[in-house]
Amino acid sequence: MVLDLKMKRRSFLKIAGVAGAATLGLGFGRPVIKALAQGTDAARDEKWVSSVCIQCPAGCGTKVRVVNGKAVKIEGNPDHPYSNGKLCPKGYAGLQFLYDADRVQTPLKRTNPNKGPDEDPKFMKVTWDEALNDIAARLNKIRDEGRSHTVAFLSGRNRGKAGTVWGTFTKLYGTPNNLGHSSICADASKKARLCIDGTDDYCAYDWENCNYVLNFGGATLEAWRPTNLMLQKWAYMRRGRPVRAKQVMVDTRYSTTAIKADEWLPVKPGTDGALALGISHVILIEGLWDRSFVGDFKTPGRKFNAGEIVVMEDFEEKWTSGLIDYWNNVLTNFTPAKASEITGIPAERIIRIAKEFATTKPAIAAGERGAGAHTNGTYNHMAIHSLNALVGSMFAVGGVMYQMGVPYASASLKDDNYMDDIAKNVDKEYKAHNISRLDEAKSDEWPLASNVYQNIPDNHAKGKPYKMSVLFTYYTNPLFSMPNPQRARDAFKDVFIVETSSYLSETALYADYILPDNYYLERWQDDTVYASTGYPVTGLRVPAVKPVFDTRNSMEVIIDLGKRMGGKMGEYYTQLGSFENMLHEISKGFEKTPGDNGVNSFDSWADKGAWYKKPYLYRFNNGKFYEWDGAGYNKEMKKTEEEIEEMKDGKKVKTITVKDPVKDKLLKTKSGKFEFRSSKLEGFTDKQKEILKSELKSPELFAYPHYEEPHFAGKDEGFPLHMSSPKMITHAEGRGANTQWLQERFGVVVGKGWTSWVELNPDKAEELGIKNGDEVWVESPIGKIKVMAVINPGNPPWMVVFPFEHGHWNYGKYAKGMGANPNEIMANLSAVISAQSCTNATMVKVYRA
Repeated sequence: MVLDLKMKRRSFLKIAGVAGAATLGLGFGRPVIKALAQGTDAARDEKWVSSVCIQCPAGCGTKVRVVNGKAVKIEGNPDHPYSNGKLCPKGYAGLQFLYDADRVQTPLKRTNPNKGPDEDPKFMKVTWDEALNDIAARLNKIRDEGRSHTVAFLSGRNRGKAGTVWGTFTKLYGTPNNLGHSSICADASKKARLCIDGTDDYCAYDWENCNYVLNFGGATLEAWRPTNLMLQKWAYMRRGRPVRAKQVMVDTRYSTTAIKADEWLPVKPGTDGALALGISHVILIEGLWDRSFVGDFKTPGRKFNAGEIVVMEDFEEKWTSGLIDYWNNVLTNFTPAKASEITGIPAERIIRIAKEFATTKPAIAAGERGAGAHTNGTYNHMAIHSLNALVGSMFAVGGVMYQMGVPYASASLKDDNYMDDIAKNVDKEYKAHNISRLDEAKSDEWPLASNVYQNIPDNHAKGKPYKMSVLFTYYTNPLFSMPNPQRARDAFKDVFIVETSSYLSETALYADYILPDNYYLERWQDDTVYASTGYPVTGLRVPAVKPVFDTRNSMEVIIDLGKRMGGKMGEYYTQLGSFENMLHEISKGFEKTPGDNGVNSFDSWADKGAWYKKPYLYRFNNGKFYEWDGAGYNKEMKKTEEEIEEMKDGKKVKTITVKDPVKDKLLKTKSGKFEFRSSKLEGFTDKQKEILKSELKSPELFAYPHYEEPHFAGKDEGFPLHMSSPKMITHAEGRGANTQWLQERFGVVVGKGWTSWVELNPDKAEELGIKNGDEVWVESPIGKIKVMAVINPGNPPWMVVFPFEHGHWNYGKYAKGMGANPNEIMANLSAVISAQSCTNATMVKVYRA
């Protein structure tokens, strides 16, 4: 089915403009509540402090105006290359987070042993010493009983060296369970790239020099990291240069990005990979591939022909591997007509887009969770990323690259030297696969997965691989943020939980201890940015004000806890001293590599708020890779051989060592090339291959980018509509629901704030007897939720759009009881290979309440 929109883009923008005007002027029927009362005292002491926002993963630099010891204004830091003096709405709302009266104001201890959504924890205030001594005693007892591996640390926004703090604690304590939230974020794209170009990371993009963007499900103008910088880059590509870049949005919903794009391709859910394959087919049969990167037929002028097998010896590849196998096994019959049948996009449109993409260079094929949050999401992203290789965009000007690391100084204190026998034994058993992680990442079922966050409740409930004894949580809320969070609410009743949230989150209500973290304006913390610009960037959070309440930086708390553990572990943390000491030490790396803004020490880092170093060091050009030599991309990255002479068994032996800088630094695959046939997947053990193939409908294609028909929960039971749960630009990782400024501006496109809604196509709504503003039930195989209906003329008839933000049963007086949480009716499914949580794979029905 091809979508026939009944609404022109200009008409929709008029409605969106009215909604925006309502936001700025009339509001949504709720009073605008100011973060700070207007003071009458004259300023006696005023300063500006550099810091880094933490409302999303962007890591934007901020400048905080402090008057008489109180923060009164937040602006973008002009010395930070991501914010450039600007912020998105989340950044400006930081004052309300800081001074929110609903914050947890002191350490709390649970006195009611019963846990549940309706149970009063009966918290009592305790001192930090009381809490940490009690927790340390419990941890030591578990350790003495030989159960240290049953303790888990679950984190979300583990920024900068915070990850090192948690990682070292788990290592020295003796548990493999340093668990992250990446599987409910965007691991499908990372693992796809790991499989075909060898880098386990998100892509960075040269947006400024790109002329054509083919975006598969990346919410550029709403929630794609780093949002603030993405908004700036979008503006530059559109109006800041002589050549206006074309933006083509591939998405199942009429998002803000789709509204603003030049063209929107409303694909059917889970079919992004099929569209990418159809485009790849056209690029090859039209002879539009980049020969300097891919290679060419030995016979000049020869092209690929649909349905025709190519002999491998007839084609000489350059920086790719497996193209002919990919063509013969996947692409030869994946015509635009076939792609159209799967995706709903007309074949002639696929052909036109393919030709535009391949001839309007530099071009980028990008995408994120919209394409990845399906059971076939990893293969979708493999197909999408393969487009970048076909058109020669890998490491090219205006193309795709990877983020360079920050040159921090190495730690002088080596944690390996402080592992006792318990820690060493657990590490040995884990590496021998005798002990698994609680989420079973790195097991035969998930050999490449970094995390499988969403499966922890089920695994614990089954005792598979074992029961969890203690759970520490940091910047994450598993009782709210994962699919079907009821599972966690049931499973975690018997777990001793230590929560570090500044808010009484849902998870905090289950906690045995709450050790409230400082807000970012009250603490020291570094923040190395996620992949985005390619060149290295790190910011520094500097306390702008003293802690408003009796809270502490969680990194200092964990170090303090480590000191109380005794033994070698206690010795390590005593030697370390503090997290601030760690930051001072790593900043010594800037002495050897000063930033472009003059940062060469801890003090200058704190003053400027950021260190960064341009340009990106690597470039592909005209068939060769080059490295920046200080004046230009003049140093060719050649493979070299070095003869080494050494003594073995009393004899001189000569060996040849091959150095391949492209393989070592850029294309980190087994072949040192971009692999259309993945050596990473083919390198699985027989058991791992058997498990993976058992999940596929085309098991013979397991090593290739290919289209796997996605699985949807509820489809077989007759649920007719696909549910999408996107994030809005005001979504602060779930922490923004109690913030008045953000709620006032929550749904500007549809003109709704302070509530939840589901968007329906007008024809579908009429068919169901539903009008704009009606209360409706949204029901899935998991359960049902009552919410308001919003009729969106841009919405495809097969889609229900249910934004993720609300539905908290705690978190503060504004958040509690407001709206509904789509996760409550979302099935727990995971993408093969990556374990990406499939938040777009649940089908529902909608009817009037």
